[in-house]
Amino acid sequence: EENAGGAGALSINFKVMQRGGGKMQKPLDTTMQLAIDTTAAKARVAIARVLGFADEGCKLVFAGRVLSDDESLSALLAAGEAPLQIYVVPPR
Repeated sequence: EENAGGAGALSINFKVMQRGGGKMQKPLDTTMQLAIDTTAAKARVAIARVLGFADEGCKLVFAGRVLSDDESLSALLAAGEAPLQIYVVPPR
């Protein structure tokens, strides 16, 4: 399990971009505490588990680009945003 808080944790706000329906849907926001060494792949699995969808085909987007699986979320802190704001695109 991910670290629930403390010095070795990152606070991350996930905005889930909902698909379908033909009309604009409001994104679902959730904030999580993840271990400082969490990769995008681990974060994708954690958020998919919490929100109840498959992580396969799910994408994480930060600053307009899709994060690669091995990218460390702590490296994104250089962008100066706290908590980190990451968009989640669920699988189709």
